[in-house]
Amino acid sequence: MSMGAFCAPEPTVQPAPPPQPAGVSPEVYQRTYDTTAGMIKDTVSKIDMAEASYQDWLTGVDAKGKESAMFATLTKRHEEILAAFAAAKTKLEAMTAEFEANKADPSVEANTKLANDGMSLNAEANKILNDLHGLKSYQQQIKR
Repeated sequence: MSMGAFCAPEPTVQPAPPPQPAGVSPEVYQRTYDTTAGMIKDTVSKIDMAEASYQDWLTGVDAKGKESAMFATLTKRHEEILAAFAAAKTKLEAMTAEFEANKADPSVEANTKLANDGMSLNAEANKILNDLHGLKSYQQQIKR
């Protein structure tokens, strides 16, 4: 009997599977963008309505109301909110530009970043909306 009969057979080498793409499909990336940007744009439209309501209220404030300390506090807070809103709009533009740059061949990382950035930006937009609604407590204390 030969020694070869007692040895394990030589393993056969299987070819490596074809490499998988290192990204997500453009369709998935588009859906991620549409979902996150859609949420943000809905919140932005609510902010725009709240701002229009504030501006309508502002036109009815009399001179005495505008001289009050409460009006000064309200105006300062309103300016801070508008600055935060402008910054959020800039972030939305940057997010959209990044989406456009990656949409032909998006990576998993780009899709994850888009989703995370979108959720974070939507949370910021909701905070801005809540802050604008919070101004109503000041508005009620100022004579019109």
